[in-house]
Amino acid sequence: MDITQEKSDVFGQIAALRVSAEGFPITSISNSIASISQAANSLNFLTDLVKALTGFEALKESLVDILTHNLDEIELDIKQALKKSLKSMVSCSVNPSIPDFFINDGVTLELDKIDYLDMFKTDPTTNEGALLYNDVDQGLNSTDFNTYLYNVIQGGGATSPWGLQTTNQDILEIRFDEQGSNGEPNNSLNVKPSSYYVNNKKLPDLNNDYIDSIQLFNSAKLINNIIESIFGVVSVQTDKDSEQIRNEIRIEDIVNRIINTDDEIIIDDSYYKFSNEQLSSIDYRAELRRSGMRIVTTCGNTPSTVSFDTLSSLNAQLDVLEAQPTTPQLMEEILIVVREGLDNLADESAENVENQDRLTIKLSFIEEMLKQLMTAIVNVILSPKLAVILAVNHAIIYGETFTNTEDFMKKNNVLLTSVLNTIRDAVVVILMAVVLKEIKKLVTDNILKTQIEKTKYKKAQVASLVGVPTDILRQLSGLV
Repeated sequence: MDITQEKSDVFGQIAALRVSAEGFPITSISNSIASISQAANSLNFLTDLVKALTGFEALKESLVDILTHNLDEIELDIKQALKKSLKSMVSCSVNPSIPDFFINDGVTLELDKIDYLDMFKTDPTTNEGALLYNDVDQGLNSTDFNTYLYNVIQGGGATSPWGLQTTNQDILEIRFDEQGSNGEPNNSLNVKPSSYYVNNKKLPDLNNDYIDSIQLFNSAKLINNIIESIFGVVSVQTDKDSEQIRNEIRIEDIVNRIINTDDEIIIDDSYYKFSNEQLSSIDYRAELRRSGMRIVTTCGNTPSTVSFDTLSSLNAQLDVLEAQPTTPQLMEEILIVVREGLDNLADESAENVENQDRLTIKLSFIEEMLKQLMTAIVNVILSPKLAVILAVNHAIIYGETFTNTEDFMKKNNVLLTSVLNTIRDAVVVILMAVVLKEIKKLVTDNILKTQIEKTKYKKAQVASLVGVPTDILRQLSGLV
């Protein structure tokens, strides 16, 4: 039996259980559900299962759990994958020691080769910047590496250290050169290790310390990133150009191709190529995103949007909470704010449809957020906070950096696949728990109903044998 048929059978068995336990017909489920296909994407399939079993509230709560209770664990797992990948890269070189040229001269990184999503075109202190950066008021002392690096670029060529902002020692020293010298390119970063790593330190030590010094994501910025992937809210506010948006959608499509691939299959260059038809689809989606909308289908096609103000309000609330020391009470406050924020965004996404269709569109919105989660986290890897350390290692080991986004992704193929698998496994565990809980409930309800029907039948059978009148038998049939 192929995987498409197996998936279809699962939905069919669940539908049969619901009919038996709940006593009403369920709309038939067919291959019109996108996840019922040969694709190996277990996340999409489980998302559809949760949606079929529970509906809006339970699916939303699954997303709330991921965005609050599970983020720290996911971040730790991703950091372990990053460390392992960097260690593997370094171990391929003859000497894992920090080379003299890195200590004395540093590594030069062109700005556009580490800012693949054009993050630095947005000022952290603007309303739009607040959705992208953390700890913006601290400038060079910010605990967010991206905020720190933006301020290095504005620093007029001064060298600024990174490390003490979040750890007990400096790790890197970075300078921005608007005008290159001695053959170095313009608009580039010069990156050196701090003095702490000059003597008796290995490159893996620096890599591990750097990974530990950064926060990959929090609830606020991950939600912002997901909403941007769906609606282009930030793209509209910053008037992002069409080519950059097309590039971001190409990245998303590549990520989805990798997600939909069996673990045993090797990712080759074909995953990065697009047909004319696929490029036309990217152009169409880019125009929608540049307009700040997605198209939803009810009786016809309707534009769905969410407002910049609603997203900014949620971001501001979470920024205040996430800047505080973590306590159980604080985590509960964050959970409540995230839950209410998702409700508000879902309500806005359904404003343009008829009342009878709003719950369907709200459900579709939460479903799309879950499906965009992996892309949102990959965008963190493509942001400067990780692109810098990956580019530094590549320059040290191979004598070159990355030419563009596609080159970055190809040369970090193993890392990207490992991270995607880590995210997938974490989210699948959460969704699987919901699915099993609901199936157990359905099975229990079905068994109870079957036993009740058997009891009714036996009572009626016994009563008929002793000559109970027909009208009394009808009454007994309604009793346990």
